[in-house]
Amino acid sequence: MRALLLTSLFALAACGGSTGSVSLAARATDATTALLTQTQANADLSLGRVRLLIAEAELHGGGCRASFCARGRVEQGPFIATLTGEQAASGATTDVLMADVPAGRYHEAELELESLHRDHRGCHHRAPDTLGAEFADFQKTGATVIVDGAFQGQAFTWSGAIDAEQETKGPITVEAGKSVSLGLVVDAASWFVDASGAPLDPRSAESQAVIAANVKKSLSIEDDTDRRPRH
Repeated sequence: MRALLLTSLFALAACGGSTGSVSLAARATDATTALLTQTQANADLSLGRVRLLIAEAELHGGGCRASFCARGRVEQGPFIATLTGEQAASGATTDVLMADVPAGRYHEAELELESLHRDHRGCHHRAPDTLGAEFADFQKTGATVIVDGAFQGQAFTWSGAIDAEQETKGPITVEAGKSVSLGLVVDAASWFVDASGAPLDPRSAESQAVIAANVKKSLSIEDDTDRRPRH
């Protein structure tokens, strides 16, 4: 599968306490260019807003030392990522910020899209009754992806309960006094077209399975690079 690419490492603003800092930026592969060309040629479709629910942001590693860091794993969430249609169709990366991360050495980072209807009891997760109004649509529908746009001049809202995961392997060293920013790749250029590049009507029941499969495929990114030292 496609791998997230580590493109930068820099310190972010301090958030207090003995926390750590690393920034992982990710970007889509060259396939984005070809897919974007298909979508731009689709005059029937325009995307206005894309919202995604990230149920969990995770760091895994053995260097974590804190009471809320179970077995070297830090979990936080949920988060909402909101992009314009143009951003989403161009393979944009949006940041998911983790605060109060214990300093240490981690070997993997993950962003997971899962429904709020799931039972998430990880550390630093917000209870359902404490979530803000921006989560209302996701709580009501159980969706993880909500797209607002127009097809042939008619407004539509497409939503789907898509499970997906984006991961990258380290090593990731978190220093004291900063936050952690993980890059979520969103490439919506392929979502509303079939295998031949023909437009799919998001209002049509016949299109739903194909669109859902397109969304899941584009959002699922696994880094299978083995960076362990060889002896």
